[in-house]
Amino acid sequence: MLRYQNNDILRNTVYLSIGSNLGDRENNCRHAIGLLREQPQIAIVRMSRLLETKALTLDGKPQPDYLNGVLELKTTLTPQELLKVCKTIETQLGRQPSKNRWQARPIDLDILLFEGEALKTPELTIPHPEIRNRPFLAQLLKELTSKGGHPERSEGSPAKTRDPSPPKAAQDDKGDVI
Repeated sequence: MLRYQNNDILRNTVYLSIGSNLGDRENNCRHAIGLLREQPQIAIVRMSRLLETKALTLDGKPQPDYLNGVLELKTTLTPQELLKVCKTIETQLGRQPSKNRWQARPIDLDILLFEGEALKTPELTIPHPEIRNRPFLAQLLKELTSKGGHPERSEGSPAKTRDPSPPKAAQDDKGDVI
C-alpha cells in the first residue's frame, strides 16, 4: 500500500517552497497560501519566515529580488496531484507558462521534499534538484525541521529576513480575507 493513497488517516508531510519576485511579492505569497488552504486535501502545518534573496539567473540579466519561504504541509494528494494544484495556483496568480525556468515570476511553488518519496519524471523530481544550489532553502527547511525555531542568519548572508504575520489573515485587493 502506498503511503499517499487518498484516505484521511494517512497523510504525508511535504515541504513546499514559495517565492515571488514580481509585483507585491509578499501579497503574492499570501494569496498563494490562501489558495493552498482552500484545498481540502492540504493542511498547512507551519511556514518559515520569508527571506529576500537575489534572483538566480543563467544569463546574468538582472531581475528583482525574490521573497522566498518554505511551507510544511500535510496532504493526501499524490506528488503528481500536488504538482497540478501548484501549477493551477501559479496560473491563477498570473504566472505565464514558459520554457525559460529562470524568468521573473509573480509566484513560484516547488515541491522540495515529499515524505518517503524519491521521484524523477520529466515533470517532477523529488527531492527538488536545486535544493543543494540554493542555500537559503536549506536554511528555511532547517527552521521548520529543528526545534530551535528560526536559526540566526550568518554574517555576510545576502538574504534579508522578513517575518510575516501568520498568513491566515491574508487579504485580497478588496480587503476581504482569503
